[in-house]
Amino acid sequence: MLRPSHDSLDLDVCGGRPVRLIVGRNGAHIRLSSSAHHLLRLVEQGVPFERVAERARRQGGAPVSAADVEASYRRVVASIEAIETRGDLPSGGFWLRRPLVPGSVVARVATRTAAAFHPLAALCFAATLCAAAALVHDVGLRASAEHFWPAYGLFLISLVAHELGHA
Repeated sequence: MLRPSHDSLDLDVCGGRPVRLIVGRNGAHIRLSSSAHHLLRLVEQGVPFERVAERARRQGGAPVSAADVEASYRRVVASIEAIETRGDLPSGGFWLRRPLVPGSVVARVATRTAAAFHPLAALCFAATLCAAAALVHDVGLRASAEHFWPAYGLFLISLVAHELGHA
């Protein structure tokens, strides 16, 4: 359940419905639909299930009963609790999870670089990359030890750009 310590963040999912992101007790990031988040907030504010159902009916949705609202609430709470009670180490290859850059810095940089991830900007970048690859092909490319660090630098730049795309 949401507690006062749970800050939430609005996320705009590209091509989808907006979602809310909360951080669970175990540090897990939990995505909730806006409606699930709203339901949790209403119930935690003490609004009875019947009144939540009545609000939903007035907003033009399908007929909803208090029992339907309560069942939905219980499913959302059970899902959150299941995520919060998972072990500390996630399964898979990413067992060492430590933030390298504070979230506030990532948010500022992501906001300022968001235009670079527009489809038109990505198309221009891909065209530039193709032109560069064609030029390199015409000149002839030979890999040698002296090319390692510049190539690694380009790799790191592309890695940072990729991760900013996630942000």
